[in-house]
Amino acid sequence: MEAAAAVTDTFRPYDAPGRFPTTHQSDVQRAGAGSSSSARQAFGRFYEAYRAPLLAYLRREGRSEAEAQDLLHGFMEVLLENRSLSQFDGEGRFRSWLLKCFRHFLSDVRDRQRALKRGGAAAHVPLDLELHDAPASASQAGRTPVQEYERQFALRFLERVMGRLREEWHARGHAARYEELHVFLLDKQAGPLHAELGRRLQMTEAAVSQEISRLRKRYRALFDDELARLVSRPEDLAAEKAFLLSALRT
Repeated sequence: MEAAAAVTDTFRPYDAPGRFPTTHQSDVQRAGAGSSSSARQAFGRFYEAYRAPLLAYLRREGRSEAEAQDLLHGFMEVLLENRSLSQFDGEGRFRSWLLKCFRHFLSDVRDRQRALKRGGAAAHVPLDLELHDAPASASQAGRTPVQEYERQFALRFLERVMGRLREEWHARGHAARYEELHVFLLDKQAGPLHAELGRRLQMTEAAVSQEISRLRKRYRALFDDELARLVSRPEDLAAEKAFLLSALRT
């Protein structure tokens, strides 16, 4: 596709990768609003946030790397040309809505390829934004394409949380502390003894323990803040958290 490369060239992210609030309706609609500066920036952030999950879906389907990249760029072109993102109405999860659109796009591509093999040409079918869930692709060994998509979404979520935490500690001039202590966030026994860390960081053992406690507290706060960006209603927070944890265990 001649225009495929233009997707990444024209819509590069203007903020830190993955900082796009993935389901706030106003942000999604801004990304699909057209060619204004704010729309271009929003689409760039959207592209960076969802590139990895969509590629993971394609790879799990068994696509080659070149084919996966071409299909991703083709899908992004369709979203741009049709301004499809602006049609997300805020109902349900944006990641699920996007996956429906993506699977419909892939079905359209398959139909056109089959038609060309038969010697005919298939008319382009626009994205059906009201499409119900299509049948899942055949499962392969391990995770299904949908599970891989959801897992990559969850991993990007954690990357955003950890990225914000790292930026805060580095901005405070505590880069060395963060790099030594962040391993304790998910596993209390992950790193060396606190006394050993204290010697390396020129801190007391008690100070190391306090800093780890502060790091964990801030991590939980940033996790909750990012979690709130994924839902439209507070009552959905628990279900969204359960989804993320389940996706990571898959």
